Amino acid sequence: MTARCTEETIEEICKPFTTIISGSDQIWNPNHIDPIFLQNFVVGNINKISYAASLGGQTMPEERISLYKKSLQSFSAISVRENAGRELLHSLGFSAGLHIDPTLLLDSSHYRVIAKPVLNIKKSFAFCYFLSTDQEYKIQVQEYVKTHQIEAIGFSANQEDYAWMKKVDMMGPLEWLWLIDNANVVLTNSYHATILSLILHTPFFTFLRFDAKSRQSQNARLEQLNSYFEIADYLVYTNIPDIQAYSFSKFEEQLSKLRKNANEY
Repeated sequence: MTARCTEETIEEICKPFTTIISGSDQIWNPNHIDPIFLQNFVVGNINKISYAASLGGQTMPEERISLYKKSLQSFSAISVRENAGRELLHSLGFSAGLHIDPTLLLDSSHYRVIAKPVLNIKKSFAFCYFLSTDQEYKIQVQEYVKTHQIEAIGFSANQEDYAWMKKVDMMGPLEWLWLIDNANVVLTNSYHATILSLILHTPFFTFLRFDAKSRQSQNARLEQLNSYFEIADYLVYTNIPDIQAYSFSKFEEQLSKLRKNANEY
């Protein structure tokens, strides 16, 4: 809503504000931190808070600790997205609230009204959305679509996947929403594709993208999602399980409580 911000102009542009909010997806990941998201540009008596800020993983490199301590001490309220991040900040001397990803603050109607149809899809399909270049999911997806007699359609970071998956040539965020909403099932390794499947009540299976022992692991966010919505049976470690679709009624019941907490914060 302001003029376009750059590192040189953001301080001046933000001077009239009374509150600045930092949030949410991995903005505080210490492996990729930009101090702007720690509000290093703020001057004067401005209220600094965060909403559902994610630190990505569960470790803090030694060389980053002083940056976080110096920056966060001027925040009047801190909210993070994962309990792992809350524990990490607690170890640095900060208390933080725990709140849901902001995509979960909107219900399905907000997303459906902006979704844009992909016109060349005529049959039942699995929407495949894969963000890493490994192919550990390939055989499982191929077997699943064959068994269920549906087409594999989607997007992959691995170009080789288009040998067995139909590529969506024109897909922005609006088409992405439509594909999730209209698929028979979503097969993905994406955190937000999982969230939107929940919101739009589309059956899903989510492949874990990271080695749990890796410093770069981001599995904490799916673990947090499971603690809220009990999706563990739909997280794929090796094989896609042969089970009934997820019960979205329990998702909606829990979500209403979590939204209330978020709105109060």
